[in-house]
Amino acid sequence: GQLADQASADQQILNCVKGVIGATSYFGITMIDGHSFTYVPLTLAQANYSTLSSDITALTSCSAGGNPNCSTGSNIGSGIYSAIQQFKSSTYTGTSKNIVIITDGVPNASNGVTYTTADGVSCGKNCQDADLQAGTQAQATAAKAAGINISTIYYSGTDTDPTVQSTAKTFLAGLVSGTGTALVAPTTAQLDASYAALCSSIPSVLKLAN
Repeated sequence: GQLADQASADQQILNCVKGVIGATSYFGITMIDGHSFTYVPLTLAQANYSTLSSDITALTSCSAGGNPNCSTGSNIGSGIYSAIQQFKSSTYTGTSKNIVIITDGVPNASNGVTYTTADGVSCGKNCQDADLQAGTQAQATAAKAAGINISTIYYSGTDTDPTVQSTAKTFLAGLVSGTGTALVAPTTAQLDASYAALCSSIPSVLKLAN
């Protein structure tokens, strides 16, 4: 339900990367269901701006780009794991690496789905929400150890339960590392107001996890 908000955030961050950081900066998008899906691999932002903008515009459903992982849960850890692997390329050695997690809540498992190491966990077919949440925290720790900065953007969407919102805010803030920041943006206007701080914290290589 928050895909339009997420796509808007993607576009604004792409604009930031292209306009503020420079011609050598990379941008990519990984979709995070139960398993991760590399929707846009890390790509030079300035030279490929039009194509990247079109890719963002096409983000209108879970299955965009052929994503095969709809209805497999919501697992932020899979996106962080995927980004870490992508950043291991020698292309990005010595540059600042950044993950921005854009989500409307905390990780949750889906019954009957088998989760593996590539999903940031190793609990197999009987994973619980707590397993995915612990795996996400472990992957955030691994990213920090690898020198990767993590920021989070939380959309509460239509869920106005204060307990649910508080839990999500606390969980996502706990993933932030390095020069990253935690933004709570249930409306586009609030997101816009926060972008000066976010853009100033993102140099070089950026991976969005939606």
